Amino acid sequence: MSLSRIFRLLALAALLVHATARSCAAAGGPAPWPWQTTPKISGEAQLNINAQMVRRSAATNPATLAARLSDEGHWTFVNAAGETFTASSEAEIKRAFDVLLPDIGTRTPAFLLTADSVFGRRAQLAQLPRSAVLSMGRGDETFKLEATGSGATNRLLAQVAPNLLVELTTVDDFTEALQFLRRTMERQRFRIVGLEPGGPRALAATPRTDPATGKPDIDPIDPAFLMTALGSLRGQTAVIVGRPDGDELAFKPASGAERTLSLKALSTAAEAADADLLVIKSASAQQPGGRNWLWQRVEIKGLEQALSHATVGDFLGALGSSGNRLVLTLDRPSQARTAFELRQLPGSSLDSISAARIGDVLSDAVTSIVGNVVHTGAIGNVRSAERHAEFDHRLISFIPWSVQWMFGLMVVLGIAGLPMSLRWWARLWPSENAAEYANRFGYWAARAVRWVAYVVVFMPISALIAAPMTAFAAMTRRSRRASKSASTSR
Repeated sequence: MSLSRIFRLLALAALLVHATARSCAAAGGPAPWPWQTTPKISGEAQLNINAQMVRRSAATNPATLAARLSDEGHWTFVNAAGETFTASSEAEIKRAFDVLLPDIGTRTPAFLLTADSVFGRRAQLAQLPRSAVLSMGRGDETFKLEATGSGATNRLLAQVAPNLLVELTTVDDFTEALQFLRRTMERQRFRIVGLEPGGPRALAATPRTDPATGKPDIDPIDPAFLMTALGSLRGQTAVIVGRPDGDELAFKPASGAERTLSLKALSTAAEAADADLLVIKSASAQQPGGRNWLWQRVEIKGLEQALSHATVGDFLGALGSSGNRLVLTLDRPSQARTAFELRQLPGSSLDSISAARIGDVLSDAVTSIVGNVVHTGAIGNVRSAERHAEFDHRLISFIPWSVQWMFGLMVVLGIAGLPMSLRWWARLWPSENAAEYANRFGYWAARAVRWVAYVVVFMPISALIAAPMTAFAAMTRRSRRASKSASTSR
C-alpha cells in the first residue's frame, strides 16, 4: 500500500473520531457513566418501601403512617398492618386516623412521606395536622423534616445528621447534597492554606510535612499568588479561613492589618484548577498557623480512627458551636460545579444524640484552627458529585476519563488490527539500522522511541481503519481457502 493511501486512511479515521465528538457535543455530551446515575424510584414504589419501614418500627412508633400525595391531589395512607385509606380533604384526613390508628390516643401523629410528595406538591403538606411529625423516605433511608420561617421566607429542611440539615429545593439538589456530604474526607486531599503576605509564591502538589512528626503541615502562601497557586491542587480541597463580606473575603495575617481577596476570583481559580474550595467563616479572620489542625490533637483517644472514617458531612457538622445546628443550601452554577453555603440555624439547639463521638472529636480538631473562635459556618465551590466521581475514576489525573476510556478502546481495536497497522507503520517509520548508530544505547533508544510512538499515537489512530480491514482480509482468506478446498474435492 502506498504512503499516500495510508495517509488518506488515517485522515478518514481522524474525521470519524472528530464526527463522533461533535455528535456527542450536539446531544449535550455523552451518555452518563454508570456512577453518574442515581436509581429512580417511583412514588408508588417508595410508598410501599415507606409502608415496610412503618411496619418495622411499629413497636416504637405506633402512631406513624406512610403517606403519598398523588398527581390528582389525593392522599394515600398506609398503617403498620398494611391497611390503606385514601383522602382528598382535611376532613377525610382526620377520618383516616380513626380508621387506620384507632388506638392513637394522645400520641402525636407522624407521617413518613414519599419524596415526590415533598418536592412536587409541597403546598398541600399544610393539609396534614400541624402537630404531626413529618419525615421523608428516600430509598430505605428516612429524614426528619422541619419547616422554618413563614410566607416568602418559609423553608423546608431535612435532617441528614444530628446537627446538620439540608434545605429542600429539588430532588436533584438534595441528591447532590447527600453525595457531597457522604464523600470520604481523605486527609491527603485536604490542604489547609494559610494566607501570609511575603510567604511562598507556590503550593506544592503534595502536602508539606512537619519534620518532627511527619504529619502534613499548614501550607502558607502569598495571597497575591494564591489564584495561580491553586492550579497545583487538582483534585484536592483548599481550606481557607476568612470572613466573607459581600464579594470579598477578609483575612488577618499573623502580622499586619486585615486584607481582602475576591471571592469570585477565588472560586473561578478553583474551578479552573478542578479543585474544591472550602472557606470556613470566622469572625476573627485570623489565619491558621503552626501544625495542621487535623493532626494537632493526636493525643485525643480515637482521633486517628475517627478521622480515617470521617466524611465531609462529619467535618462540616463539627464546625457548628455546641448550641446550634447548621443548614446547608446548595446551588448548581454548572454541571461540573456545586456551590454551597453552611450557616447556623437561629434559635435551634442540638438533640442529645448530637454528642456523637466523631462529632466531639472533629469539633476539637476544628476549633484548633483559630483557637476557641466560634465559627459561623462555611461557603464553598466544589466539584459536583458527577465530576468528583469521574475524577476518581481517572488513571491520569489531568486527562478526562472519557478520553482515557476512548484511548483504551482504540488500543484494543488497534491490537485487533495489528497485522495491517504494522505494515503501514513499517512504511511510515522504517526499522532502525544498528550500523547507523555509534553505540548500542543510541540504537535501542531510537527503537524504543519508535515503538512508543506506534503504541501511543499510530496504533490508536489507525485502529478504526486497520481493525475492520484486518477482519475483512481474514474473512477473504478464509473464503478463498473454502472455495479452493471445494474445487479440489470435485
